[in-house]
Amino acid sequence: PIRVLTHTSPTRIHIAPCTETVQAPKPPIAATFEDYVAQLPGWERELLSHTEWTLTPFEILQLLQNGPEPHVLVIASDGSATYHRGMSFGAVIGTHSGQTLATTMGPVTGRPQAHRAESIGVLAGSRLLLHLFQLMDTPIPESTELITSDSQKVINTLIRRQQYDRVYG
Repeated sequence: PIRVLTHTSPTRIHIAPCTETVQAPKPPIAATFEDYVAQLPGWERELLSHTEWTLTPFEILQLLQNGPEPHVLVIASDGSATYHRGMSFGAVIGTHSGQTLATTMGPVTGRPQAHRAESIGVLAGSRLLLHLFQLMDTPIPESTELITSDSQKVINTLIRRQQYDRVYG
């Protein structure tokens, strides 16, 4: 941001850096997960547009906080590609005891590759979990496990990515 000090002519101004910070307005708090997803960038809206809940996000939080035992969350995902029909993905968030909490699925764009479809499944499950807890302004439980994929190639790729300190997005 800059501050205008003087107008020296109709086409010239004298400026200085602004010392106070300007904060962007915060988006309105979403009442539902669907409202929350509608505020996300297009690629995430598309990724999470087919999300279904067996419990509402708020019921999930209540289950995790007030359940009789500590609940371990598990994310499982899968993807498939057929060279003549395209690609798709699916992801599930559930408890270690087998209770399904949410699912998401959808098409994958681009040249059909199993690795791409599997990776989008991992991305969808991870982003669904992230946004579930961001909506509720709550940290993700440390007991969360990621069962990322049944593809060893995707798992190896994710392990290799952990060596990097800088995130590129």
